[in-house]
Parts: sequence; C-alpha cells; structure tokens
Amino acid sequence: MNIKNVYTIFFSPTGGTKSIACMIGDGIASQLSVVNNKIDFTLPDQRLDKHCFTEHDLAIFAMPVYAGRIPNKILPFVQSLFSGENTPVVLISVFGNRSFDEALMELKIELEKRNFKAIAAAAIVSQHVFSEQLAKNRPDQQDLQEIQQFITDITEMILRQQNKVDNSDRVYHTEQNIPEESALINQKNVIKTKSAGLDLPGHDPVGPYYVPLGADGKPVHFLKAKPDTDINLCINCKACAKSCPMGSISIDDVCSVPGICIKCQACIKICPTNAKYFSDPAFISHVKMLEKNYSDRADNEFFYK
Repeated sequence: MNIKNVYTIFFSPTGGTKSIACMIGDGIASQLSVVNNKIDFTLPDQRLDKHCFTEHDLAIFAMPVYAGRIPNKILPFVQSLFSGENTPVVLISVFGNRSFDEALMELKIELEKRNFKAIAAAAIVSQHVFSEQLAKNRPDQQDLQEIQQFITDITEMILRQQNKVDNSDRVYHTEQNIPEESALINQKNVIKTKSAGLDLPGHDPVGPYYVPLGADGKPVHFLKAKPDTDINLCINCKACAKSCPMGSISIDDVCSVPGICIKCQACIKICPTNAKYFSDPAFISHVKMLEKNYSDRADNEFFYK
C-alpha cells in the first residue's frame, strides 16, 4: 500500500459530517506527508462529475446516518459518481446519538461493489440536527481524542502494509536465485494467502430503514413534511434555497418547497433570522421521542481490518 494522495469525500448538509471527515482526512494526510483533496457532493451542482481513484489513493468516505442507513435520495450518487481500482477506503458514518444501525455496512457494500476495499471504519457521534438536546456540542474533547487515536491507528496500519510490500519485494528478488521448484512452492503459498475483510455490524444485504416513532412509541410518518417560513422574520436572503441539497426550495419564492425534502435541516441551520422551521405534528412528536429516549451519551465505534 503506497499512498500518494488522500481524498476526503463527504455529503454534509449542515457541516457536521464535513467537519469530522476533514479532521480525519487532514490528520492522515499530514502523518503520511501527502495532500488531502476534498470532494464535497452535498449540493446538486457538486454532483455533476464522476471520480475515479487508484490503488495509490486513500479515500475517506463520510456520510450522515438517516434512519439507520445512507440517505436514500443520495445513495444513487454514491453508486454512480465514485469508482476505485482496488482503492483503500476508510468508511465514516456520523450519527446523532441514536444508532448508526446499517449505515456503515451499507456504505461498505456499495463501495466494494465499485472496487474500493474497506480497511477501517468509524461511527462517530455528532450533535443531532433535529435537536440540540441530543449529543449537544459533540464531538467534544473526548471524541476528538478518540478520533485522533483513530487517525494514528490508520496511519500506522498503512505504514506497516507499506513495509510489508517493501520486504516482499526484497524477498522476491532474493527468490529469483533459488531453485525453480522451491520458488514455485513459495509462489503457491503466496497465492493461497488471502487477507480477511473488514468486519462490521449489520447485514448483507442490509436491513430495512429505521421506522421513526412518536412520543407515544408508535410509528409516525412524516416523509411529506416540509419546512415552513415565518414571513415576518424572512429577509429573502435565499440562503435556504442555495443550501438545499435537493434543490427543492424555490429561489424565486423561498416559502415554496416544490421538491423533495429529506429533513436534513440545512435550511433551518443556515437561516440567519431563524425564519425556517418544521410544524408537522408527526415530525415534532418524533423529535420529542428522541429527546426522551436517547439523551444518554452514545459511544463512538471504530473498526479495523
């Protein structure tokens, strides 16, 4: 594994996933003394180009967790925009204190179909976009220390692999001088050696999306919910329309949302006057359930090949 470039790839409507991804990408690139190239595919005009990577690239691929999986409206872009050539990839799922469920496994399956090879993964907690009461101010200092250790562990793993390659090259040149029969036996032994894959929680094929629950513990449905606008607060700066990852808010009338809403909260977070909000009863009930049942600190989880 001879890494010449790091590529940090992310979908991040409110910036939390981006921050964690770039922290990891910058850290690994710095320790390997290579460049970290950032690929943001959050907005529609950032999803026009395809990206191919080689075995000498290291990809850091980070996604937020929506209903325990990759956001379903963004999955087609993961499938169509990125391909590797035996490219090592570090998988990152960022979740808001409930669970990452099948998200890491799904990301692994999808990227390995496209000739990436997963060498490590992390499920990292960030403040929930639905409520500041969930994982408030995370990642915090403890999280940052764990992330830093993850960066160091990956760098050391890559350097160990590089040393193995260098040593095997020296062995190969030495074996050129040994009898043909012995060299053939060694070659067969090499062929039989197979590295184990990255073991992650989840199912293959992945399980269903998480079903949101309301404050009463019963399933709620708010797929059609869209943000409202307080016209008394709106200054028509159009920041909400420009930040929508689905391009669903009308640039001419920001009160109008004719397209699909994925509840990413980008428009809510970016509004300078707090004019955007959700009033859908089912959505509000779900948020109350999360605040009641998932206020305890959730742990980050790290996985290595």
